[in-house]
Amino acid sequence: FRVRWNEPGLKIETMVFEHTNWPLAQVMQAEISPTIVDAGRETEFVLSLQVQQLEDSNVPTSGFRQLRVLTAAEINGIDRVLVKDREALFKTRIDPGEGFTVELWDRLDPSASFVEVFFRGRVFADGTAFRVQALDERTTPTETEVVYQFAQPGDVDPRSPGATLAVRLSSRNDPLVDDINSSTRVFTPNKDGVNDYLLVSYNLLRLTQPAPVLFEIFDLAGKKIQRGFAGTDQSSRLARIWDG
Repeated sequence: FRVRWNEPGLKIETMVFEHTNWPLAQVMQAEISPTIVDAGRETEFVLSLQVQQLEDSNVPTSGFRQLRVLTAAEINGIDRVLVKDREALFKTRIDPGEGFTVELWDRLDPSASFVEVFFRGRVFADGTAFRVQALDERTTPTETEVVYQFAQPGDVDPRSPGATLAVRLSSRNDPLVDDINSSTRVFTPNKDGVNDYLLVSYNLLRLTQPAPVLFEIFDLAGKKIQRGFAGTDQSSRLARIWDG
């Protein structure tokens, strides 16, 4: 296990470990491709997962039907899932800011399975991680519990180099802020219901920790008429509204 934080003044009060008698799979490795992308640009990703049985092993395994991908990247859609190179039936749920979940119609064989998840997303921070978690339900005499297991990074697809679950940004020379857009070119905050608010959207890129965001607004003559603190944000696609 690993505990990491970037803020000072924190301490661990309690640690609780849950364990199960047998795993979902004996060997579970995953990798993502591509591993280098343009900051803030929608990219087609392939997440590959390999499940294997160790030779001469009698450890029981149960398999699973759900995959959860935990990431701070923006997920735009999950397009296909292949199991052993065949199209699989599935349903998905996207949790903004946290990742997505894929629920398979058929249970994966815990001894030998190869899964590919094709999805689209945007990466805003260098080194964005994609943590892959398999989940399954087990019924005991008293209750039904959810059992999970994390995949380790590994070279499971020889067609894609990398053997990693982290995505880097392609160029260090890109700006910290880009793709700035406004909702309207004509802003008339006179409460008539037309163009009363100005919406500004933008990408924050490459931040390793939350940073303060400030706005300065000028009139046509170049005179500063407003300066405000918008908040503390992390790398992502963001939007702010000004009421004039």
